[in-house]
Amino acid sequence: MSDEIKEKFTVIEGGRKKGSKKKSLTPKQLKFAEALGHGIDGEPCSISDAYRHAYDTKKMSDAVIRNEASKLSQHHDVAIMVDKIIADRNKKKFVKEVSTKERIENELWKIVDEEDNNTHRLRALEMMGKSIAMFSEVTISKDEQRSLEDIEKELRSKLNSLKDQG
Repeated sequence: MSDEIKEKFTVIEGGRKKGSKKKSLTPKQLKFAEALGHGIDGEPCSISDAYRHAYDTKKMSDAVIRNEASKLSQHHDVAIMVDKIIADRNKKKFVKEVSTKERIENELWKIVDEEDNNTHRLRALEMMGKSIAMFSEVTISKDEQRSLEDIEKELRSKLNSLKDQG
């Protein structure tokens, strides 16, 4: 979990500190939120599975687990933590995707600028062009050609039918 997220929440052993103005999650609530935000072992999970992961549910029926998991997922502090974990994960994913794209682009520009072989330079330029859809073919389909008289007839017909309805 990022330090940014931890700064806004304090995990308190044994539950919420009385009289504390800081938002806090118990260790089990935090484990539940992390399971919802990150999944369990990297796999997405249901709120019931996240609850089972964080709490001792051996003596609980599935219906009770679903109910408690639903209530806990709606707990204000837990919901905020889950949202922050997901936002942090999405931000990291976006940064990684952008950095990969930039690295590839930089390598292609390096080939264009430094390569002596014109074939390699041309291929690098072609790949960059394809990455921005520069060479994609656009097919424009045209409706059949209609005469001015046909269009006028169609419009008069539609206007008359509207006139008759009104």
